[in-house]
Amino acid sequence: MRQAGFTLMEAMIVVSIIAIILAIATPSYQAMIRDSRLVAASEELLTSLMLARTEAIKRNRAVVICNSANPTASNPACITANPNWATGWIIFATNGSGTNYDRANDTLIRVGNQVEGVDRLGVNNNITRIRFHSMINASAQTVDFEFCITGRKKRVVSVDKTGRVSRSQQDTCTG
Repeated sequence: MRQAGFTLMEAMIVVSIIAIILAIATPSYQAMIRDSRLVAASEELLTSLMLARTEAIKRNRAVVICNSANPTASNPACITANPNWATGWIIFATNGSGTNYDRANDTLIRVGNQVEGVDRLGVNNNITRIRFHSMINASAQTVDFEFCITGRKKRVVSVDKTGRVSRSQQDTCTG
């Protein structure tokens, strides 16, 4: 009488085949995860910049997006030098000409939390804030935010002089 089931040899062959398939798929999966982190981080800043521009048009007043070391605090502050946009940012509509958030007079629109999963988030010209007026980027210069993970293609979020926000993919990031 023969019993139903698998022999030890058959089970070992199936386990070996599964191990080989996983060994082949794992590097591709890791690359996909790194690419996904870059996309998520850059899209978060991109949507924040687009929101700031849209709010400036809608409210017909200045809206500022600035780098903040403590964006989730009850009274967040803008960084004034040596920006590290990976720490987060705040978007606020200002009633005056100031570029620092004033809880009493300004309206906080959105908080951008700390960026995780990227090796580097750099910005040209050490820009700490961008001020939008109705249709223009008041900084009067193009601002490029570069998101990098070593070995992956760099993602760049740009704000041109007119306030237009765009994204691109560029050369591979190096250490």
